[in-house]
Amino acid sequence: MASLKKNVDQVLNARGLSRAELGTRVGLTESALNNFLRAPPKRSEGILKKISRELLVPDFFLFAESVPIEEARFPDFRLTTPKQSGYSREALQWMDLATSIQSQAEQESPRPRSTFSVKSSVGPSSNSVAVAARNLRTKLGFTFDVQTEARDARALFAWLRRQVETLNVFVLQLSFSDKDGAGFCLTGRYYDVIVLNTRRQSSERRLFTLAHELYHCALGMSGVSDPFIVNNAIERKCNQFAVEFLAPSAFILPIAKRTIRTSTLDVDQLKRFSRLTKLSMHASVIRLVELGIYAPSAVGAWQRFISANGDPEAPSGGGGKRQEEWKYKLAKYGFKFAEIFGEAKARGNYDDYEFYRLSGIKPKYQDDYIRKSTKARPEDAIEAEGGEDA
Repeated sequence: MASLKKNVDQVLNARGLSRAELGTRVGLTESALNNFLRAPPKRSEGILKKISRELLVPDFFLFAESVPIEEARFPDFRLTTPKQSGYSREALQWMDLATSIQSQAEQESPRPRSTFSVKSSVGPSSNSVAVAARNLRTKLGFTFDVQTEARDARALFAWLRRQVETLNVFVLQLSFSDKDGAGFCLTGRYYDVIVLNTRRQSSERRLFTLAHELYHCALGMSGVSDPFIVNNAIERKCNQFAVEFLAPSAFILPIAKRTIRTSTLDVDQLKRFSRLTKLSMHASVIRLVELGIYAPSAVGAWQRFISANGDPEAPSGGGGKRQEEWKYKLAKYGFKFAEIFGEAKARGNYDDYEFYRLSGIKPKYQDDYIRKSTKARPEDAIEAEGGEDA
């Protein structure tokens, strides 16, 4: 007879959770949970449903002869020694989505990476991180003019995300607890998946997180990250790449010469610099210090300014003008998803229900999203959240 305890332990291991964490989530002490798993009472449907919900598996899995679940591939790179962490149910849900997208894309449409790919453009064989960043900018057509002439960081992010998706990379914008990181990536043979957390993350920060995750893809290191939490050599390398990709000295120095008149912090000058570079003001201060334009004391001055006045770039959380529903889907799932799975749906490999099971997009929105995305502009995918439920 199948063991409930054994099956739950197997799923916990795959999810990177402990029994104590599961107990807290379902409202039981660890001791009470252990007793329940050893000998569940006859009327236990309520607790079983809570357990299966937290573990993101059907409740009948818990009594199967074997549990068909693979170990999660999302170590936490915020730790000194990256390993699986106790992610929230919400984050685990999106990790499952990323895994499904990659697995099914590699079955449906295996497309060998060309020279126009993340790994060949910025891989560890490159002479240096700076060279890797410069190579990728060239591959993407990410010129200095493109960066300065973008209307704002949101527009630049939309453009860059579209370009990145041409590299066999799915870039999704999803919302989950910021305790679970700023983003994560899943690398594969033909496709990589990057998920950016939209919760309390400005467009400027999403740009940096996207660049950070790109280098994770190049290194073939799937996992969860937050560029503001750097405790190991991999994260330092990924942040270095993001800096060289978004703020190379050849780009920064001429703009600083035009906008920065003093070696000490001047917020108005900093705002002008930030608007041109599309870097956050925080990242701008750090980069200006690194390049010797600001004195090191500017970092402390910026922190004091934030403490006294609040972060001027903190997301407001307010909604903008309502957009058409397909644009919300495009912002969330991206162009690559519509391309790969739209083609698969057209071939009859997915019906409306199967497409819904994969994506969560309701049938009434599916065809509109797929069809209109083929002619959409990057700016059509700017809004990350809003609209009706998927």
